[in-house]
Amino acid sequence: MGALFRDHWRPLVWVFLLTAGGSAAFYTYTVTVPSIVRETFFAADGARGELIATGLVLAAFVVLMVLQPVGGALSDRIGRKPLLVAFGALAIPATGALVLATTRVTSPPAVFVILVSAFVVLTCYLSVNGIAKAEVFPAHIRALGVGFGYAVANSLFGGTAPLIYHATSGRGSADFIVYTTVLLSVTLCAALWMRGGSATAIDEPKSPRNPNP
Repeated sequence: MGALFRDHWRPLVWVFLLTAGGSAAFYTYTVTVPSIVRETFFAADGARGELIATGLVLAAFVVLMVLQPVGGALSDRIGRKPLLVAFGALAIPATGALVLATTRVTSPPAVFVILVSAFVVLTCYLSVNGIAKAEVFPAHIRALGVGFGYAVANSLFGGTAPLIYHATSGRGSADFIVYTTVLLSVTLCAALWMRGGSATAIDEPKSPRNPNP
């Protein structure tokens, strides 16, 4: 831990900042929004509506699962940085729109399209963030650097996102949208700040064709 804070604090801070908005978006899209969908459908059609909503969420999660190797394969071609930047840029407007739409829309096909569209945006982060974080640390301290930075940011900003939404929902969704927008803006800045992020393997020796990330 001493070596991490003394010699590798810059990549540690970067991992923390990248994780802040990414984790907030992940928990919002996969925990908070499904809860909103079920509540909205239940209000519209009772238990039958809630059952339909549960099926829609399950189907969308299957799509999210299938999208992960697609995102990974794309990153092997274009690199990880473009995907992370795309996530930050798209998630800033998409998160607020997602929360607002799912509190109002009760058409099953429309909700499914909304969820899948959000999961496409999330995949830009979810499929590559682990490898992007690993690449900024040398091998001897990689697990500690990634694990510690991720765990702290994920606990502070990810796991608390559903709590903050429900704590502020009585005043509408504006406070929560502002909160997630700020975190996603931080993550976008971290993605733009990222050095490297090319499609090379971790610790591959430097060469003119395959520079280290």
